[in-house]
Amino acid sequence: MSKLPELLINFSDFYPGFSKTENYFYSILSRDYTLILSSEPEVLIYSCFGYDYLDFNCLRIFYTGENRKSDFSACDFSISFEYLNKENHYRLPCYSVRAFYFNFLPELVRELTRDEALVEWNRKSKFCCTVVSNGKSAVRNDFFHKLNATKQVDSGGRYLNNIGGAVEDKFKFTEDYKFVFAFENQRYPGYLTEKLMDAILVNSIPIYWGDPKVNKDFNPKRFLNYSDYIDEEALIQDILAIENDKDRFISMISQPVFNLNVIPQHLEEDKLLLFLNKAISKRKEVIPVARTAKAERHRIKLKIRSLIKKSPFLRERLLIEFKM
Repeated sequence: MSKLPELLINFSDFYPGFSKTENYFYSILSRDYTLILSSEPEVLIYSCFGYDYLDFNCLRIFYTGENRKSDFSACDFSISFEYLNKENHYRLPCYSVRAFYFNFLPELVRELTRDEALVEWNRKSKFCCTVVSNGKSAVRNDFFHKLNATKQVDSGGRYLNNIGGAVEDKFKFTEDYKFVFAFENQRYPGYLTEKLMDAILVNSIPIYWGDPKVNKDFNPKRFLNYSDYIDEEALIQDILAIENDKDRFISMISQPVFNLNVIPQHLEEDKLLLFLNKAISKRKEVIPVARTAKAERHRIKLKIRSLIKKSPFLRERLLIEFKM
């Protein structure tokens, strides 16, 4: 067996508790490289929870599962939810990494038989639930209150909790419900987190709001899309109708999960590894963006954004909307 080539690598600006050696990217790259964590890496993979990446002058690969856009004045390659027609970008929405890491794909591609779906209909004794940790989505919050006023929606998260405390196991909690809220925190094309997938994995019907292009990934017959209804009352009435319609419920949860019953390209791990290898191969061939004039312009842009963020006056006068 041939020895794998060594690769000096580092990670920065990921979420609190992130492990540099026990994460999805470390795992997949370990197939082709002997990885060595280094303070002077050849390649940096960084995310959107800080600015430590500015201290690295090597080839940078940006990854985000959050609703943050790629900034190619800071990175050489990007892996994100966005639909970008760029050779140095790979679309990998948040749910994909979760599906890879926990090996959910076999469950997602297996269609329920009618008998299996009937078992789910008979087993699911509860109406609807949600598990939410923050109140940032006004659309989700408003719809929760409207549906809950019609028929109780059990809220098992830290936000709007009405069951006596936050649940420890989301899957165990949601599996007894016919419907599960799957509202994103924000709405942007391609921004598709684990919420829809997680509801499908427990054989419930997701009530979805978020990505306007969600049907490019998921079969629209497998969930209820808030945006497909003329108003919220129409959606509520349809939810109540399905709750009492065994055949329609069974039909919905028996549908293929993915649109046209085709697995999205970004769920093919070999293609992601091919993209990563292509990026890494450039580490000695090109001048990293971190060593170009773009990097200095990026730093100036960050300073301006910081000033604007600290000044409501500037935000109002300049009419600038931004995200940090």
